[in-house]
Amino acid sequence: MSRLIVLSLAVLLAGLCGGCVSTPPEVIKLHAKQAMLLNELERSHLALLEAYIEEKLSSFERFYFETYGPRYRANWLAAFEQQHGRPYDEERDFPLLYNDLVAEYQERIEPIQSLRRELTAAVRAAYADMAVAHSVTGDWIESVQSLSGSQRRTADTVLGAVNPSLSVEAIDEQIDRLRRLLDGKEE
Repeated sequence: MSRLIVLSLAVLLAGLCGGCVSTPPEVIKLHAKQAMLLNELERSHLALLEAYIEEKLSSFERFYFETYGPRYRANWLAAFEQQHGRPYDEERDFPLLYNDLVAEYQERIEPIQSLRRELTAAVRAAYADMAVAHSVTGDWIESVQSLSGSQRRTADTVLGAVNPSLSVEAIDEQIDRLRRLLDGKEE
């Protein structure tokens, strides 16, 4: 995704360096496509995260209720007789056993649920940061249209000082590559 942002910035810089009065249409198309891709990637990453955690929880549930549950029940029944001074009555006491088993299950999976919340928040925060960067790039694209020739030369000088590899030739190559990409001639 950062390649697309760098590519769009390179095309934008080409507009600055080339002295064009308007932003090339390729930049605007790419910027709109990036917004759609960001939204789709966020949705996909969140769905993938959710599916992974659900699969892990499902696996743990099978273990918990099929393997651990019977051992828990045996220990619980022994403790029940000691605490209540009477044997376990299935009809009368099953709700107690069930509630205790489920309560322990909830307690055991809470760290996983907490991790789920943290990871989901981290993914959303990362995409929110990318959306802000994308928005700033969009604002910059719009502001390019109002630059005068003198302002463009000044911006070119500043950008060249910041990153000497941003030559006019390199930017022209990026524009050509972007055109091929948008025309479907390059992946």
